[in-house]
Amino acid sequence: MSHFVGVAFIPRDDDYEVNEDYSKAEQNLDNMFSMGEALQSEYLTELLAPYNEQDDRYCEVSPDLNDRATTLLQAYYSPKRNTEKVNEMCEMFIERERGWAERTTKWSAETKESSSLSLAEISTELEPIMALTKLFRSGTFDLDNEVHLEMFKKSLIDTEDFEINDDYQVFSHYYYNDEGYWDWYEIGGRWDNYFSQDNANNVLEDISLLKGTRMVKKLHNVDWFATVGLKDEDIENRNLDNKVIKSWKKDELGEFILENDKRVVDEYYTTEELLDEEVEIKKYGMMSIITEQYGWEQESQMGMFGTSEKDVMSDDDKAFTESSWDKLVDERIDEMLKDVDDNGVCKWVAVAVDFHI
Repeated sequence: MSHFVGVAFIPRDDDYEVNEDYSKAEQNLDNMFSMGEALQSEYLTELLAPYNEQDDRYCEVSPDLNDRATTLLQAYYSPKRNTEKVNEMCEMFIERERGWAERTTKWSAETKESSSLSLAEISTELEPIMALTKLFRSGTFDLDNEVHLEMFKKSLIDTEDFEINDDYQVFSHYYYNDEGYWDWYEIGGRWDNYFSQDNANNVLEDISLLKGTRMVKKLHNVDWFATVGLKDEDIENRNLDNKVIKSWKKDELGEFILENDKRVVDEYYTTEELLDEEVEIKKYGMMSIITEQYGWEQESQMGMFGTSEKDVMSDDDKAFTESSWDKLVDERIDEMLKDVDDNGVCKWVAVAVDFHI
């Protein structure tokens, strides 16, 4: 999984609603639903929908043969019903469900402990598969019976949609969106108050403020995985030895330097002077921008655990990717700033989005 920040542009006159009571810092299990979302916008919902990994409207269907369900149906519907195979498959499905139930645990809010299911609870868990296999064994199962088909689906199919062809082959339908970049998102989220330098909420109305740079300490500009385990008190007390991953040395060809089959490191990220050194970065760094005009545009493809394509690039390629992205973002902002109403006010505002992939 990964979280990354993107900026979407919605019309200023959109009837979006900002939730002034939203605060990620104050969110907990008790208030997360009552607190609501940081912003509501139908325009934004539709703008982001084509890039959802799981939205059926934008996905291609990928049929996958369900071998076990197919074997059961073909044995059951064969010209001379293969009773032995039907019984074998029924027993296999029952034992599979039993195994899952025996490994299932339940949480007790009273004792604050997890425990296994009781024999009675396991028996309850097995009731659906027992009812279905009874139909198969008795020869009364009927695919044309809606109740029977629903029982079959709930017990033996692992997807919401599926198909059964004339040869009694069962295909589970998986959906894949080639342009899917997120599976859920939140306005604000980990990037709540993203625009705090210039605005009090998660909507930046003057998008010209997205441009420009700011100064930060070098420590706050290294890759996230280079600071794993580093705490605020470590920084304050200068307890930095072995707390920050050192950078790997490369030769003139950009290849890692090895000694005894191990990568050679330097002290770049553990030198206190460099940790205190200020560097210039983009005022608002974002991994993607989403507009109605150009759709989804991104600096590089995101991967798992907060990594992206940039993490395997050479230093030169990484610098080129970043500079090209900065230029593109500024170009998009400049273009949108020219789209004004009769009073000369830009028609677009920016919304910070916490995407999850």
